[in-house]
Amino acid sequence: MIVKDKIMYHYHKLNHHDSIWTPGNELTVDQNFNSHIGNVLTDFNTSVVMSDNSLQTFDRVLGYYLKDNNIEDVDKALLKQILSESKRIIGAINVYNREHALEEVRKKFFPSLPSRLHSIWVCEKSQLDFWENNLKGKLVLYKVKLNGTLFHSSDLFLPDETLTISEMMEDAKRYWTPNFKTKAEKLSSEFLFQGEVKVLEKVKETR
Repeated sequence: MIVKDKIMYHYHKLNHHDSIWTPGNELTVDQNFNSHIGNVLTDFNTSVVMSDNSLQTFDRVLGYYLKDNNIEDVDKALLKQILSESKRIIGAINVYNREHALEEVRKKFFPSLPSRLHSIWVCEKSQLDFWENNLKGKLVLYKVKLNGTLFHSSDLFLPDETLTISEMMEDAKRYWTPNFKTKAEKLSSEFLFQGEVKVLEKVKETR
């Protein structure tokens, strides 16, 4: 839908486009704007930094410890680090697969809708509690004024991450053709926006 001077809210994740999120600033969000999700697709890899600052794919690191009796040299601190890295990388793979499926389906079937890779996320005041409780990391909440294209869907319509890529692509159609039936779906609403954004005020830091 096209909106004019619509007031909404944006949770800004620190260390990503920090300089543009200043009250009074105006920015254009278009195909040249890369969202945090967009960076997930372009920058993703499974490498980890070794003690000598070199990079190594994590499967090779795991292979080293699983080979012969090297696992016996792993103390609790190192084991915790290995498990943490495993969790981080697997989580990133899930996000990569999900966003790849969503973007491929959008391009093929719904090309007129804004890309998640080149949009900002905004929400209504009624959804602030949901997003504050579900977003991770240090965030800053801004009140913004929008003029442009707004797409309304829900976090609950995202593809199930337990699916295969082909199954995700089929499931992704729910996100691009949302059918709100429950209160939970409405409370978890998310809006993608492309167009002109004016940063009105910093509301608060959430972490």
